[in-house]
Amino acid sequence: MLLLLSLGLAAEPETIVGDDGLTIRYFVPHDVDAVRAVLDDTDKVYGLSPDLVSYTVEDEGSCDAVTTEARGLLSNLRMHTERCKTSDTSWRDRLVSSEDFDQYEVSWAVSAVEGGTVITYHLKAELSIPVPDKVMYAKAGEAALNQLNNLYRSLE
Repeated sequence: MLLLLSLGLAAEPETIVGDDGLTIRYFVPHDVDAVRAVLDDTDKVYGLSPDLVSYTVEDEGSCDAVTTEARGLLSNLRMHTERCKTSDTSWRDRLVSSEDFDQYEVSWAVSAVEGGTVITYHLKAELSIPVPDKVMYAKAGEAALNQLNNLYRSLE
């Protein structure tokens, strides 16, 4: 099942929910280096998410250890993740431990295009409680778009 939404926001993101998770492609009219500078800063990336109740970032060399508490549908969701830069243009957040998630992986990638940069955000997650994927990815997509919109505004 594939769901495609085009939202009427300034950056006109494309959101796709499929069997492999949630993917958002988001254009910003800014140089790829400016976008990369934001995504290189783990503290800044997490600070852009209005759905986080709290977060901490600890530098662990090539990766960062991140502890988050986010607003969920019924209760706050907590997890420990590892955020690593996987190339000059990509990053990955992977679940280390959580009582609320059985699976959680986010990848970010940027690519220069005419007039700006496309940010590709991909989430594959599974909650430890039975929640339909459609419901979970709808909430997660809303949270990711809020974070991407804040990233866009931080570049203005």
